[in-house]
Amino acid sequence: MFRPRGWIAAVLALGALAACRSSAEPTAANDSLFVNTMGELRRIRTDPALDSAARDSAREAVLRTHDVSAEELEAMARALSQDPERALEAWREIERKSTQDESRPPARPTADSAASDTPR
Repeated sequence: MFRPRGWIAAVLALGALAACRSSAEPTAANDSLFVNTMGELRRIRTDPALDSAARDSAREAVLRTHDVSAEELEAMARALSQDPERALEAWREIERKSTQDESRPPARPTADSAASDTPR
């Protein structure tokens, strides 16, 4: 005989399993979120102007800004580790982002600096 509660429970269980499986699959959006968040977090960690309280506040602000938790970042890192080539590319991008000085735009050569770079 048909039992609605059993049917509903089975559908919910299958839906939960499908959701877990799809969230574990790597996506470009997850990679981008991971790289951008980790780049900012790494910059905070290496900023000599911040004390430990300021670092903690800055970390929390970055996580809120990116709408991600530390646990979610850890899960993304675990998923990324399943593909070493992707992981290497992500860490290179994190390193690049963490060393960028975002407080000022990239230096553009001026006429004076271009003149001083030419041999005489």
